[in-house]
Amino acid sequence: MGVHSLRPALLVASVALVGFGWTGSSSASPLADGTALARADLELQLILEINRAREARGLAPLAADPLLGELARQRSWELATSGQLSHYGPDGSLRFVVLLDQRGVPYDVAGENLGWNVGPDAEGPRVAVETWAASPAHAANLFGARFSVAGLGAVSVDGRTYYTLLVTG
Repeated sequence: MGVHSLRPALLVASVALVGFGWTGSSSASPLADGTALARADLELQLILEINRAREARGLAPLAADPLLGELARQRSWELATSGQLSHYGPDGSLRFVVLLDQRGVPYDVAGENLGWNVGPDAEGPRVAVETWAASPAHAANLFGARFSVAGLGAVSVDGRTYYTLLVTG
């Protein structure tokens, strides 16, 4: 996707989505009734993997922001409970931009990467970052020099984990 102009003088980076999965059982433990389970352990692994990849490219690490983390987790909950991987709300709006604006998050640029995993949890964050890094639109969000802050969300349901990366600068 291309760059989106959302407001005068504000630029939103490309949004991109991808499914990364492989045959095998997930070690995630969704609740018995099939409801989604937040995965702070995977969120931590994901920011560590992202920052390793950024540092390998000579970029400063992204700072984990609690409010962006809350919004990223909310996005992952939405994806997990709907079973759909989409950046857009029912009205056609970019859902993450609506959330940022509703919560008053300041940004000059913002981006969102989404993904899901059905493989082993221990490998999910690494595979997510590798998959995003191999895609130009995802890589623009991972490695954009203008991005300095990140929020990560990971939610598991029915053997699938949904990942959200929100970045701002």
